[in-house]
Amino acid sequence: MVRESFNRHPRAWIVRETHYFDDLRPRLRNYGRAPLEQDEMSAVERYFLSLGHRAYGAETDEEQSVVPRELLRERANAIGGGGDAYFEAFCRIRAEQNGKQLWGEKTPRHAFRIAEMLAAFPSAHVVCLIRDPRAVVASYRDWTRRPALDPATGGPFSADRRRARSSYNVVLASLLCKAALRAALQGCERYGPERVRLLVYEELVGEPERVLRELTSWLGLRYDPLMLDVPLVQSSYNADGAGGISKEPLQRWRSKLAPAEVRVIESSCGGLMHELGYTLDRPSCSPLTLSAAWLSAVPGVARAALANRRRLGRAGRYIGARVRLALGS
Repeated sequence: MVRESFNRHPRAWIVRETHYFDDLRPRLRNYGRAPLEQDEMSAVERYFLSLGHRAYGAETDEEQSVVPRELLRERANAIGGGGDAYFEAFCRIRAEQNGKQLWGEKTPRHAFRIAEMLAAFPSAHVVCLIRDPRAVVASYRDWTRRPALDPATGGPFSADRRRARSSYNVVLASLLCKAALRAALQGCERYGPERVRLLVYEELVGEPERVLRELTSWLGLRYDPLMLDVPLVQSSYNADGAGGISKEPLQRWRSKLAPAEVRVIESSCGGLMHELGYTLDRPSCSPLTLSAAWLSAVPGVARAALANRRRLGRAGRYIGARVRLALGS
């Protein structure tokens, strides 16, 4: 929603998820800072050219990319020729293709890479969206449950949807949400609100014009009313419908989550939810059902690790960082 809002601004363009800092960069020599070797250059170009045609996670043909290979290489070499240069070149080209001067990128998992992003791009600003963990977990669980998004329907995203279904477990999803929120808070604390801004979802949908005015001012941009004209995009529940920023999703989790799921989420994230101002419901449920929900994490870990083995970058550091954040107070 925030990406679509900014892409209606006359000057800004936010590209779709690249997962560059979380997926490709950790696998490069010197973490993408130095000029690439020939084998790395080919792999990096394939990576970004695929993103120029379809979203991350889709099966795609790099030759169909809307970003010309030679232009991408030329721009990247002019910047420095490393992986970071290719990332910047790709984002700049996509902005220019849409008639915009300023560029940005949106990958939720990059919340865990704030330090790396700001080291690579010292003048960058980072916006972290904060949302009720119960709504986050419900949305993540249900985004492949819509008939049109069922992996069985096939299509270029079917493999990614199977991965998402295999990855879901209420305990793991709760801990991952907690880890991401904690990473955002730590990023803001470390770099200050001038560099990292926490954008609260509930405030955004409650008072969209005020919040977007404040956000654009923080970024040094002039607010444009077109930013409120957001279509319904990537909803876990609606295939179509009226556009605009709506309050309707705020309490949707209450009808989507079972009491045991709510109890797991609140137990996992309760301290952080209290810190962020969310009220805990603590619904009643049978001890047996609640125990089963917690025990489901054991096979859930194995399924998620297997499903995401190709997306972990340097797996030890990837998992370790998230575990420390998830298990912290």
